[in-house]
Amino acid sequence: MVLLGMMACALWAVVTAQGLLPGEVEGALLERLGLAEVPRLGKRDLENVVVPARVRNRYISLLHQHKDKERKQFNMLVAGRCDYRANEIKPRLVFEMKGLIPENSEVTMAELKIFQKGIHKADLPPRRHHRAVHNARISVYWVKILADGTNRTSLIDSRLVPILGSGWKAFDVTQAVHYWQATGDSRLDLEVWIEAERLGRYPPGYQAFHCVGGCKQPAWPFRSGERSCAVLESASLPIMYLVKKGDYTEVEVAEFPNMIVEKCGCVADNGAVM
Repeated sequence: MVLLGMMACALWAVVTAQGLLPGEVEGALLERLGLAEVPRLGKRDLENVVVPARVRNRYISLLHQHKDKERKQFNMLVAGRCDYRANEIKPRLVFEMKGLIPENSEVTMAELKIFQKGIHKADLPPRRHHRAVHNARISVYWVKILADGTNRTSLIDSRLVPILGSGWKAFDVTQAVHYWQATGDSRLDLEVWIEAERLGRYPPGYQAFHCVGGCKQPAWPFRSGERSCAVLESASLPIMYLVKKGDYTEVEVAEFPNMIVEKCGCVADNGAVM
């Protein structure tokens, strides 16, 4: 669920590559939704909100289409540079499990323990937003290696932790071990996502990507304008959102264009791709 007022933050990393200003981003979103201004939603507006089955089913259908397309275009996506925005890292943990669990035995509980080393406020990076970030989200995913070499991840456990805290953090990975046992593989792959607390709410794992880098300039007289790194192809993202209509609040779903950068390239001032 996404509140309209938060959407500009999620879209900003993409549209800035196309030269739009913050006010233009908001204007583009409002135009897409057919609204004159950003709605102000209070607690009373959310008390009786119900997601209709048809809206939920359409959202799930669009998500599945998006994920299928994402898997098919995986090679294109990794060619770009990911915009982590808030220092997100995803280390892969590999456990060689062959022979560690006796045959005919049942795993009733399994934990992954991660030690968080404390830091001082003085060691934190410069603040990039008007609101300070106090927490980080740690999510543990089970990774299944598919026959075609791609990966499929399943969320196992997730929680917010204070970034200034320290000590051991335990995550329940029993479900991941059960998944692994069913595959018969010799190793268990877990992926740990560490993300700073987000200012906006958008789908877990969502990455806008952006285009950065220099471009070689052709020699005169072949120069047709200054070349710069820009977005060549982008994709839409399905979003479920709330819209206030008079005295009631309604849930709607739509695909928002240009939310994910898929291909970068060098573009001249006159728009020619080179």
